[in-house]
Amino acid sequence: MVGMTAEAIALDLGISSASVLTYRRRAYVRYHFTHSNQFFLGMI
Repeated sequence: MVGMTAEAIALDLGISSASVLTYRRRAYVRYHFTHSNQFFLGMI
């Protein structure tokens, strides 16, 4: 939500960038979002 790249998030969490993208994709499916801006607006 603060504009970090998947690579930066992965480094911060100590996981792979592929994992970050997978978790993001799963969150979109779970909450029925198709775009990142919808996700952002839905989470605030």
